[in-house]
Amino acid sequence: MSSASFSRRSALAFGAGGLFSAILSGCTSQRKIPENKPTKSTSPSPAPTSPPTAAPVMTASDFGVVGNGITDDAQALQALLNAAAKAGASIVLGAKTRIRVGRTIAVPSNTRLNGNGATLANSTSGKGGRIFLLRHVNNISIENLNFDGEKAAFNSPTEHRHNLVLAGAINVTLNQIHSYNAKGDGLYIGDQTNGPSINVVVTNSVFEQNHRQGMSVTCVSGLTVTNCGFRSSAGTAPEAGVDIEPNTDNSVIERIAFQSCTFMNNLGPGLLVALRSSPSVRQEAGTYTDCSFVQNWDSGVILNNSRGAHFYTGEMSRNGLDGMTIRSAVNTSVDSMVLTANARCGVRASGSYSMLTISRSVLDSNGPGASSTYFGIDSSPSAGREGVQLQVTETTYQNMHGGLRTNAASSYVSLAKNRYTNLAVNRVLADASVTRSDQDNPSPRPQLTVAGPSSTKATIGSTPALFGQIELAQEQR
Repeated sequence: MSSASFSRRSALAFGAGGLFSAILSGCTSQRKIPENKPTKSTSPSPAPTSPPTAAPVMTASDFGVVGNGITDDAQALQALLNAAAKAGASIVLGAKTRIRVGRTIAVPSNTRLNGNGATLANSTSGKGGRIFLLRHVNNISIENLNFDGEKAAFNSPTEHRHNLVLAGAINVTLNQIHSYNAKGDGLYIGDQTNGPSINVVVTNSVFEQNHRQGMSVTCVSGLTVTNCGFRSSAGTAPEAGVDIEPNTDNSVIERIAFQSCTFMNNLGPGLLVALRSSPSVRQEAGTYTDCSFVQNWDSGVILNNSRGAHFYTGEMSRNGLDGMTIRSAVNTSVDSMVLTANARCGVRASGSYSMLTISRSVLDSNGPGASSTYFGIDSSPSAGREGVQLQVTETTYQNMHGGLRTNAASSYVSLAKNRYTNLAVNRVLADASVTRSDQDNPSPRPQLTVAGPSSTKATIGSTPALFGQIELAQEQR
């Protein structure tokens, strides 16, 4: 962008100055243009223009949508959407009406729908009954609309009665959507069969109390989610706020960005990323800026076969397991995050990983309780797995049992400018020291003195062979 801007400025400068000077120098025998005297234009005056014509608007009542919450309005609503798309008109529903839908509405291309605070209630039949389906359509705008899945009214086991489905849809904007009570997902985005959904924007919306997920993403190229909440998913696994999980190796998952979103109180994790282990197309987890993953019953974030997951600012706090659990991940970064009061660790890598970077973050009060043995960061890949390239810089560990722990399956650990405060154990390092870069230089902690049951003092040695290098904090007095 900067080079293009420079070229444009250069061209303008030449046109305004250089070209004008060249003309004058080549016309020295001609009559000079008088200075500071405007010349009359011989061009005809432009014809007056008409004001732009407002786009036509169609309303629900124009097509007989009753909106009393009892009448099945599916046929009338479908006719309204079809007619408006054909006429290039926008749609406004009745303010705060309740529109019962007995069959899935196929949203056509070029739909511009203002729900006006109305609610669509799902009365469709079958285990796959949805409210809105956007299949292979483009240029859709839906705003100020509620979707009630009425999951309690459908007793048969299912996880596919989604409120809103995007299947290969292109250029879709959803704003001020409240999607809840689905016997499936509040919002499903996918369709690898005929290509991904492309350029989807979701803003200022809430997805809550859905049976499977607030949002599931299985195939997308370009998803931007801003200022949204994903809350209280419960019913069938994974029960996540958001699940990014392609169905096949050739399902594209790319260009995903969440900003200022909250993932809260889900029975599963706040965010689950479960990519394919060997995809044939690009599959990346995306970026999460200023997002909160809080009070989920599982971990705040779970990464499985993840690639390119990046978290900037925000928090992962008060979750039932870890702030972040890594089962398998490549190229993960946590920058300027607060990870506090999680039941186990702030970040726990129990599976294989490579290129895990944690910087400028605070790990505080994780694994609470007097008997806790948890650490702020725990790099402990299980048997047959390995962690390669853990880099932790300018990060604070405080008010918990331990700061950092690595096991023998970890290698190429790099530590610099980290702070350790009010810990029983600063670090337990069992990774390969020959590959380690350690610039922390914490204060020496040769031993920890612990009060025994009979008020005698018991001394714990500083370097048991089983755990590698252990650095213990001084006794708190």
